[in-house]
Amino acid sequence: MISSLKTYLFEVKSIFSPISELRLHYIRIFICLFFVYKILSRDFSVFELFEKSNLSLYPKDMYPMDRAFYLFTPDFLTDLVTFHWIHWFVPIKNEAWINFAQYATVIFLILFAIVGPGPRRSFGVISISLIFYLWGFLWKNGQDIDAIFIPMQIVLLLAVSHPKNTSLLITSNYSRESKDGGVIIGSIVIIFVCYYFGSGLNKLIDVPVHRWFSYELSQEILRARVRSDLGYFVQAPKFFSFMTTVPWTDSILVPITYLSHLSMPLILVHRKWVVKASVFYISFHLMTWSIGILFFGMILMWLVFLPIDRLVFGKKFVI
Repeated sequence: MISSLKTYLFEVKSIFSPISELRLHYIRIFICLFFVYKILSRDFSVFELFEKSNLSLYPKDMYPMDRAFYLFTPDFLTDLVTFHWIHWFVPIKNEAWINFAQYATVIFLILFAIVGPGPRRSFGVISISLIFYLWGFLWKNGQDIDAIFIPMQIVLLLAVSHPKNTSLLITSNYSRESKDGGVIIGSIVIIFVCYYFGSGLNKLIDVPVHRWFSYELSQEILRARVRSDLGYFVQAPKFFSFMTTVPWTDSILVPITYLSHLSMPLILVHRKWVVKASVFYISFHLMTWSIGILFFGMILMWLVFLPIDRLVFGKKFVI
């Protein structure tokens, strides 16, 4: 048992093996452009029109009593993390300030993408600080953090650990190996493992194992189609209707999903399993569209593992 554990921990080191500088650039640019898209697709200035009471929904106000952990989260901690403590002293007087913060975030993200972390990591640190500030309005308005959980962790990781001397403007050899880049992509893998494994543990705790095989997925697909046809705020493409006629839809797909979450730590053994997991989870998140739930952001996040250096330079680089 101990010997097997030691072997597993030794193999885990492979996910931190060096990657090319091209791949490191790809990860940074991909994440930065993702947030640029998210920010430009939303008008944060509308929060200036909200009543103060509508921007004061802290964890204890949002979760039921059985989530005791959240009830003990101090209100001031949310304000500190999101930098909304500023408004303890300086109230938001008009929408110009929020507009300024929104477009400043876009500018620093673009600088971070092209130039790299910048002097004293300023471009990365300012970018993540402004992202926390803007999303603070969403969280304090009662919206969930889950949809942006992984992207924020990745951009935070890049902001504090990205090699300082790596920039699109100064890199001359994109095929050069980067040990720091290997540590970054290995850390990103761990972020994904913790997220999905945690989800699997929640399923194991909340849903008895015998019920994994009795979930009526085909009926959920049919209900989603009906709601979609009636014009409810649900989009369930007709393409997935074929799943309602497949006999093992209910008994196989749901257990496979739960077991895949619980087995996520296995991808730490070798980076090649990360690519296989990417294909599986992109397919999984597309299939959840059948019941009107599309995790489009998570589909995009799995593309961060695209082996761009292998595609450009050939088999020289590990996946």
